[in-house]
Amino acid sequence: MKLFFLELILTKKCNQTCSYCDVYPLTKYKKDDIVEVDLDYLKYVLSCFNDCNLYVELCGGEPGIVQNFKEVCDTILDLGYVKKFQVMSNGLVRKLHQDTIENPRVIY
Repeated sequence: MKLFFLELILTKKCNQTCSYCDVYPLTKYKKDDIVEVDLDYLKYVLSCFNDCNLYVELCGGEPGIVQNFKEVCDTILDLGYVKKFQVMSNGLVRKLHQDTIENPRVIY
């Protein structure tokens, strides 16, 4: 069975102002911004890899600002063919979603 690495950019927005980052100047996040992932579309994209062993990385911008982040993670973890997934974050995920990333299949 094939192994695929799939990088999912959940948002290009970020809550930090890191001087070395190429994302921030174009996509400044404001607290009033609503950032959500379309779960039906996410399921569709992931279903394209249902005959593979899949390794998924959630990244962005900052995935921690996605309002339905827990549902995104639950959707991914519910798929038997997703073997592991990791989150690339500036630390906001650890602060806001600690219970979600404590799953042993999540690499943070």
